[in-house]
Amino acid sequence: MEKSVKGLDLNIENDLLKIIFSVILLIIAHFVASDKIRVFVFIAAYVFAGLEVYKEAFEGIKNKDFFDENFLMIIASLGAMTIGQFEEAVSVMVFYSFGEYMEDKAVDSSRDSIKDLLDLKIDYVNVYANGSYEKKLPGQVNIGDKILINPGEKIALDGKIVKGDTTVDQKNLTGESIPIEKNVGDLLMSGSINLDGSIVVKVTKKYEDSTYSKIIELVENSDTGKSKTEKLVKRFAKIYTPVVTLTSVVVAFVMPFVFGGEFKDWIYKALVFLVASCPCAIVLSVPLCYYASISKASKEGILVKGGNYLDNFRFANHFVFDKTGTLTKGEFEIIDIISDDLENTKKYAYIAENRSNHPIAKAITNNFHYNFDNDKITDYKDIRGKGISLKYDNENILVGNHKLLDEYNISYDYSEDATDMFVVVDGKAIGKIVLGDTPKESSKYLIEILKSQNKKITMLTGDNKSASESIANQIGISDYRYSLLPQDKIKFIEDFKKSNDTVVFFGDGVNDAPSLKIADVGISMGAAGEDAAIESSDIVFLNDDMKNVLDLIKITKKLKKIVTQNFVFALSVKLLVLTLNLIGYSSMWAAVFADAGVALLCVLNAIRLMKD
Repeated sequence: MEKSVKGLDLNIENDLLKIIFSVILLIIAHFVASDKIRVFVFIAAYVFAGLEVYKEAFEGIKNKDFFDENFLMIIASLGAMTIGQFEEAVSVMVFYSFGEYMEDKAVDSSRDSIKDLLDLKIDYVNVYANGSYEKKLPGQVNIGDKILINPGEKIALDGKIVKGDTTVDQKNLTGESIPIEKNVGDLLMSGSINLDGSIVVKVTKKYEDSTYSKIIELVENSDTGKSKTEKLVKRFAKIYTPVVTLTSVVVAFVMPFVFGGEFKDWIYKALVFLVASCPCAIVLSVPLCYYASISKASKEGILVKGGNYLDNFRFANHFVFDKTGTLTKGEFEIIDIISDDLENTKKYAYIAENRSNHPIAKAITNNFHYNFDNDKITDYKDIRGKGISLKYDNENILVGNHKLLDEYNISYDYSEDATDMFVVVDGKAIGKIVLGDTPKESSKYLIEILKSQNKKITMLTGDNKSASESIANQIGISDYRYSLLPQDKIKFIEDFKKSNDTVVFFGDGVNDAPSLKIADVGISMGAAGEDAAIESSDIVFLNDDMKNVLDLIKITKKLKKIVTQNFVFALSVKLLVLTLNLIGYSSMWAAVFADAGVALLCVLNAIRLMKD
């Protein structure tokens, strides 16, 4: 990719040199006294200006694309020469080539939107082997290898920190401007930058499957999913161009017999018609609009796998959400503590869970802090799926769920609709800690906006009624379905689609992958989402922020606006010039503006999509 961009820059600059030389020859021709020599100079200028145009035209002919804009421009300029308009023929070719040059520059500048990603290319990584670190290419590193990443270095491969802590800059990937703290056990995304600590990372994905590689692949191949608008433009050009060519023939050879006049004048009008009606402004700018929108989205941490998904998203009227990890944080938080002995409930829960990395343990140890003597802990047992038993200072402690208490025949007050962690001291339950998932800060705000836009909103979850109802009430969703299996979610989405709804589904787990696949647009939470969900989705949110939905709405609205502007502007100018031409008030200069000038303006307008 990087080489292709450099190669494009080089070709563009060579084209500019040819155009400059053609202009110099065009000026020299005015000072040549001999008519024969002047014609020779004009032809030389024409060759330099039109060389790339001829190459492109012949490539089109080889690919059976006989009526592209390059071929039409050649016919028009050669036609001008046959009627003795050498200067005009050269000028047409010079200005057309200059317009193409400016368009190429504009398109090239649009690639700057992903230059930050391209600049993340890493030549080597330090891989631990045989007791020391040795340099290897990123593609040579295997899953499970340990790599050393020093401060200031870019992270080449996805992995988990096994030693050290640091702060990483992820703005090139997720759009987050604030660096993120990372500690042992945290996942790192390739493409981010290690800022201030040396860390050892255990690789979890091969280079070709890494976040960085996927981003580049998605942006580079985003045109493989063509939108309906892009397909329509392609079909339009295939019909429009032959019609224009046939019409110009009619103007040149039929109109003189119908309306009278000189053949030379009608041929000139036909040539102007041919140049002015070239569809390149629309053919070039519309795909660029989609590319620019996809590039803009990638800068916001939103990866779009094709232009068609932008169109589908814009037309969506039904937004369907998974709950856990999508609308919620997917992390346990303490909701309540019920106890007659509050301090000991918190203290013993902290002592028991201090050694564990379980999400429930983290919720407890992140909220409680007690000093205790580790030497007083004996008979520590981590009972999988139930909890922990231990002795502390000769007291028998149990901290766990109702299954643990059932095993020890201890009575308790338990609700099936909550996650309760009980604390038991010497056979007596002294309290319970109620835990639950909580909504993301952005979820409620998003739902309010979608409601204001009259969108249908549904939450589909496998969680129980109480937990689902709690989250739905907190964020303002009235339509929610709970205790669902993956096949139940699919059935609901299929029913919504049968009702002529355009459905967007949001999910993050393996069980969401089938639903993501069948929705009109499947959107996965990339930072914490499962690989299966990300692969099945059409759009990926790298930073898991639900406000990305609003960014995407803004991008698709602006896309529609710019595409419409380009259509209306290009067709209006062309119709005006063609009309003036037929009644004798236009020229080849106006035709060149209607083609190359309008195309350039449309391209520049498309590039606005990458701006805020």
